[in-house]
This record gives sequence, C-alpha cells and structure tokens, in this order.
Amino acid sequence: MASLLTNLVFDISECTDSNDHTGALLHLASAIKDVASIDALNVIDNEHERVGHLSEIMSDLRNTIKERLFNNAESIIESDDFNLIKSMF
Repeated sequence: MASLLTNLVFDISECTDSNDHTGALLHLASAIKDVASIDALNVIDNEHERVGHLSEIMSDLRNTIKERLFNNAESIIESDDFNLIKSMF
C-alpha cells in the first residue's frame, strides 16, 4: 500500500501544481475505485476543455464530488495518509 499511496500523492501533487484539480480528483477517485465520480469528473473535464473555462455550475459540481470523494476516502485510507491527501487540495 505504501507505494500505491506514494504514487497517489505524487500524481495528485503533479496535478494540483499545474492547476488541474479535476485531474487530481480523478486520481483520488481511481484510487478508491469510485466509478460514479470518475464518470462525472470526466464529463466536467471534457466540458472544461470544450468551453475553455470551468463554469460556475461545473465548479460547484466538482466541489460536491470532491466532498463525496473525501467522505468515501476517509473510510478507506488511513487517517494520516488521508489528511495528507486532503491537504493537497
């Protein structure tokens, strides 16, 4: 699990450093196997690319998904590791 966590932290860090918060959430959703969030985040990412910016509605939806992912991840990932991941956003 340690190397999986290391890879997840690295991937999230890479995304957030380049302002790709949807991509960072996709990594988290993939790590916890949340297929519904993966699908929704892909729609948001595609719409963002199509329009050229993230609309307020899409931003609100992404934030809702982020909170749901955090709630799900908290029960799957050890506390210290979860807090590290959450702090990256």
